[in-house]
Amino acid sequence: SKGRLKIVTAAGAGAAIAGVFNTPLAGVFFAIEVVLLNDFQASALGIFLLSSVSASAVSRTLLGNDPKFFFGSLDLGPYHHFVFYLILGIGAGILSIAFIKASEFGRSRFKRLYKHIPKLPVMLSIGILMGTAGLFRPEIFGVGYESINNILSHSVPVNTIVILFVLKFCLVILILRSGGFGGIFAPSIFMGACYGFLFAFVFSEFLHLSVDPTTYTLVGMGAMLAGVNSVPITAIMMLFEMTNDYNFILPLCLLYTSDAADE
Repeated sequence: SKGRLKIVTAAGAGAAIAGVFNTPLAGVFFAIEVVLLNDFQASALGIFLLSSVSASAVSRTLLGNDPKFFFGSLDLGPYHHFVFYLILGIGAGILSIAFIKASEFGRSRFKRLYKHIPKLPVMLSIGILMGTAGLFRPEIFGVGYESINNILSHSVPVNTIVILFVLKFCLVILILRSGGFGGIFAPSIFMGACYGFLFAFVFSEFLHLSVDPTTYTLVGMGAMLAGVNSVPITAIMMLFEMTNDYNFILPLCLLYTSDAADE
C-alpha cells in the first residue's frame, strides 16, 4: 500500500543517515522529520529503530565506533550568555536561507543554460574550478571531518576559515546544480563549524566577551545542519552522537527555538 511504501522509504532514508554518520537515533528522527514530514505514526517507530540500528551496527563493525569530532573541555559560559546562542541560531537561519535561495537560483540558471550549451563542457569547467580551488585549499575536499577537528582545536587561522566557508558555500551549489551528485548534510556541518568559530571570534575580539570558540563551533555545526536541511531535532541528535558529548545540550536545544523563529 502507499502508506506502507512511505514508511519503508522513510526507514531506508533513516538507515542511510544512521550508517553514513554512525548516528542511529538521528536516523530515526530524520525519517520522521524529512520523509514523513513530522506525520509520525507509532507503528512506524519500531521499523525506523530496527533499520537505523541495523545500519549503524554494520557501519560500526566495518568502520569502528570512534566519534567523528575531538575536542577538550567545553565552557558554555554563564546562563545570561545563552542569548548569544539564540543570536547564533538566528544568524545560521539567515545563512541557511541564503544558501537555499542561492541553490534555487543556481538550479534555474543551469536549467536555462543547458538549453543552449551541452552539459559536458560546463561540468568539466566546474570540475577544473573545484580542482584548482582544492590545490590552494585542500581542506574543501571530502567530507571535511579533519578540517573541522582542526577548527575545533583552534589550529586554523581566521582568514583561512573565512575562505573555506565561502568556497564551500559556492562550490557545493555549483557542483550540485550543474548536475553533480552529492548531499548537503556534511557540507552544512562544515559551513556551520566555520560560522560558529567566526561568530565566537567576532564576539571575543570586537565585543571583548569571554566565549569559548569550541562550544560555538559545535553549536554552529548543529545550527547550519538544522537550517539548511530543516531538521532541528535530527541536528541535535546527530551532533550528540557524532561527538559522544552531551555537555552542550542546552545551547544546542535552543536551535529548535531559533529555527522555529526563522520559519
